[in-house]
Amino acid sequence: MVRKKLYASARSWRRRAIVMVTALLSVTGLLGVSGAPANASAAAIIFYNHFIGKCADLPGYGTPKMNDPVTQYNCNFDANGDNQAFYQVQVGDSSRGPLYYFETYKGGWCLDPPGYGAPPVGAHLDVYPCNYGNPSADNQEWLVQPIYAGVDEIINYKSGLCLDVSGWYPHSDMSNDLPLTVYPCYDPSWDGGGYDDHLWTLYIANNQ
Repeated sequence: MVRKKLYASARSWRRRAIVMVTALLSVTGLLGVSGAPANASAAAIIFYNHFIGKCADLPGYGTPKMNDPVTQYNCNFDANGDNQAFYQVQVGDSSRGPLYYFETYKGGWCLDPPGYGAPPVGAHLDVYPCNYGNPSADNQEWLVQPIYAGVDEIINYKSGLCLDVSGWYPHSDMSNDLPLTVYPCYDPSWDGGGYDDHLWTLYIANNQ
């Protein structure tokens, strides 16, 4: 736990510097891009876990802060009443489909793994400033891969790992406040038809 906190702190200083430089270049016109998304989804969505029945969540009910952890919690489905809502913003394309950022409805932070390269198996997710200036330079890009009707895998593009709840379905992943991580997407020996707790439905949030 201490090691993770130290790593997050070191990463924060490094990434703050890049964000400040990017903002400066945008203001001066050197990047030629806006610092805000031009194609944010019209409605914010809620990540609902298909097997567990809980939702991706940030601490408390107010606006989240940089580096706040992303966990699971009982679903609220209300964009204003809680902080479980995200905009799904297309930032690019790939051979596997569109690439998205997931930006918090409150505060405008992006769903983010540690560092900049492919995150390791089990890496805990948090929220961090969105790197709209150069999406491919970070690891905030995600694929939405349909599995069943209305049920998707959410795949981190740099690592190929899936959005995951810490623990195993249906044994150790059912409690509130468990961290969301990234993990290999499928194994035929796992419960949930081999998908563990890696299947999500993206519901439109209420009252936005």
